[in-house]
Amino acid sequence: MGHHPNGSSWFRAVVLGLVAACVGAASPVSLARQDADLPPLPPEPRVGEPAPPLSVERILRSGNLQSDQPSALEWSALRGKVVVVEFWATWCAPCIGAIPHLNHLVAALGDGPVVFVSISDEEADPVDRFLTRMGINGVVALDTDRSVFLNYRVGAIPHTVVIDGNGIVRAITQPRKVTEAMLRAVIEGREWPREEADATALEPPSMPAGASMSTTAVAWPSQPTMGSGAPTAAVEPGSVLYEVSVRLSHATASKIERWGGELTARGCTARDLIAECAGVGPGFVMAEGSIDLDELRYDVTIRLPDPSAFSDRSGRTGFSGALADVVERALGIETVRDRQIIPVVVVRPGSGGPSRGIRDVTGTNGASSLSWGLGTISGVRQPMSALAERLGAMLRMPVADETGMTGVYDWTVKCPDDSFDAAAAALQEQLGLRAEIQTRRMDVVVVRRRL
Repeated sequence: MGHHPNGSSWFRAVVLGLVAACVGAASPVSLARQDADLPPLPPEPRVGEPAPPLSVERILRSGNLQSDQPSALEWSALRGKVVVVEFWATWCAPCIGAIPHLNHLVAALGDGPVVFVSISDEEADPVDRFLTRMGINGVVALDTDRSVFLNYRVGAIPHTVVIDGNGIVRAITQPRKVTEAMLRAVIEGREWPREEADATALEPPSMPAGASMSTTAVAWPSQPTMGSGAPTAAVEPGSVLYEVSVRLSHATASKIERWGGELTARGCTARDLIAECAGVGPGFVMAEGSIDLDELRYDVTIRLPDPSAFSDRSGRTGFSGALADVVERALGIETVRDRQIIPVVVVRPGSGGPSRGIRDVTGTNGASSLSWGLGTISGVRQPMSALAERLGAMLRMPVADETGMTGVYDWTVKCPDDSFDAAAAALQEQLGLRAEIQTRRMDVVVVRRRL
């Protein structure tokens, strides 16, 4: 599905995935180019070479510039200042997730010779509306003819370029990889420690799509214990103690099921699996640094004849403990819980209350189900918290259920794409619910690479 900028032969191809961004460092949203009848691309900017001009059409917020005229972003006017250029959009969940981090840097360095410039290719109205909901503490500029996006060869957003006081590109990176230490080094003309790789998917080593990694308890490197930790050799030969299989998946929709002594996950992203382990919505899973939680999907099967007896070295028990152990070891990551100030989508009843699209089935009998895929989320006998959880997966950012609706309901919502504006419009029109972005301190699960 595409977002077509006005008057442009470019289109945005939003790469679908469950969750979120994560806020944080969710996977960038790709911007695909249609090659027919387009002029040749300009040379790609490189570290150590002069930066292309910032020839924006309009400055909406002037930040610490001396003027709100586009000429204030000419390199002659910016000489001697370090410039952090952030390419973003109001519909891009990973971009929204990076705003608090950039605002923190503005607060830390705003009195120094640093200018933060957030550039969108959208028209003024949607950007102005967004800024009333969530502030950006720097310069906000519009590149409606997309000339700056083109000159900087922006292929995915968020996309960040750090430029020194002489107009030389010092880094081409992601917003969360820009640190106060890095910028102080650029101000002083020093080098800084650089990460070895850009954003990468969490792919198990030497595992082409369709290949699998499997093992049983007697060979599992974390030495999970059953019950009191009696040695596995004491168990009758041939008994299944602990069996796991991890495969890269070709599925485009996700599901996780538990039945007896078996857990199966099909078509799940790393974010889905981590959220299942931690007992949180996918939107509350945050990636640190360059980790991409959403690009690849996995099929996982775990067999535990007695889930209550399982415990790994970290003391995690049952299926959640087993799945966490599998995911962390297979993908080379670790998870920690933290409390952070982050953007959150808050869902409440609209001015007219919930619509007929939500049917209260509290107190009735029947089966329950929750399904999602291709922009549709459907619940049968499900609480509103289930809707919030799946919206968080689609938007890649946390969603808080503040509807006050405590029963179970039948509902279906169809979103034309996975942007916040599309989801908010669908909730209002189809379910009579109102969604808005707020900043709150929330409990989250942070994903790091295992050292």
